[in-house]
Amino acid sequence: MAHQLIKYLRKYIERWEKNFVPSVIVYEHRKQDAIILDATTFEKWQQCFVWLFHFLKDNWECYGELAEADPSEVPAGEDPGMLVEPKIDKDLQYQQKLYQAACQDDWAAAYELLHSREDWEYEHWDEVHLTDPTKK
Repeated sequence: MAHQLIKYLRKYIERWEKNFVPSVIVYEHRKQDAIILDATTFEKWQQCFVWLFHFLKDNWECYGELAEADPSEVPAGEDPGMLVEPKIDKDLQYQQKLYQAACQDDWAAAYELLHSREDWEYEHWDEVHLTDPTKK
């Protein structure tokens, strides 16, 4: 399923190329000064998400639970006293598939993973569109 979604996402995002607006990707948090990534072309925009994924993985260890956990053994919910058999955490399974693809520099998977976790501590980023002051 994740591979089908990544294919769909890639096709959907590639439609943006025709109407692409130059931008920058801004990453910062309370322990990190702002890093501003050049996304002024569609190709650079794609690579920003691959770079940011690897930066978060390597420098802030943001994806440890995705690299280590066996998705078939992760229960949904946090109740240790459950008397019924736990359900598999589908969101974790989905994020693990995205993580594996992003590790292979798949920009669409990196984008989707970053977008789905942008409210997590250390993982917030913003896209700021640039305005050309010479154009009216």
